[in-house]
Amino acid sequence: MVGYEVSGSTSIYEINADDLFFAGDIDGDGDVDRDDVNIIKAHLREPAGVCPKCDIDGDGVITILDSGKLVKMCTCPRCLCECE
Repeated sequence: MVGYEVSGSTSIYEINADDLFFAGDIDGDGDVDRDDVNIIKAHLREPAGVCPKCDIDGDGVITILDSGKLVKMCTCPRCLCECE
């Protein structure tokens, strides 16, 4: 839970970790790696509605540009995480 106090009143918000989205983490496993890049590649030239998280640049179409931007966001060396 996260709580904030503003001018003497306190508001408490409950945040469900499952609802959070790590930018670029398309498969939701907590990192940005080749698995995420491969998901984008599987959706190339498709409308963003097919995979909204794949449209990294927000232009409405999943393209190689989205893949390139995602590679720059990788959280592991060479875009390979430990368990791969």
